Amino acid sequence: MHPASLPPFSELHPQNDAERLALEQAWFDEKRAMWRDGETLLRFVRRHREEILRVTSLNASDEELVRAAKLAIVGAKSVNMPEELRAQMKEIENEIWYQGATTAAERLRVKLEWTRVHAASWRRWRVLEYLYVIDRCRAQVLEILRGI
Repeated sequence: MHPASLPPFSELHPQNDAERLALEQAWFDEKRAMWRDGETLLRFVRRHREEILRVTSLNASDEELVRAAKLAIVGAKSVNMPEELRAQMKEIENEIWYQGATTAAERLRVKLEWTRVHAASWRRWRVLEYLYVIDRCRAQVLEILRGI
C-alpha cells in the first residue's frame, strides 16, 4: 500500500444521505447479502494483519487500528480480487443482456462502454461497501488485529 496513491480519506465515506441509506439497506437485504462480505473481509484482515499493524503504533487506539485496516482495503482496492472480478463480469453480462447485444461486436461495444462509464464508480462503491462492513464487524476486526 503506497500512501501517495491513496485517495483522500474523506472520499472513502458515503458522500450523501442516499449513499449512506443504500449501504444500510444493502447490509440488511438478504438478496444482496452484503453481510456475508464480513467473512471475506475478516479473512482479508487476517491475511494482511502484519501489514496493517506496520502502519500503526504499538499502542494504537481502536480508531487508529480500524483506520489502518480501512486504508489497507483502499490500497488493495479489493478484499478478494477473483470474486470481485466475477461480480464485475456479472454486471457487464447484465448490461449486455439489458441492451440485447447478440453479436460479438455488440457485446464488445457494451463491455467497453460499461468499463468506460461505470467501472470506476462500481469499484468505488465496492470499496465503500467493504468500509461499511468493516464498521459493522469492528469488534471482530479489532480482535484479529490485537491478537485476541
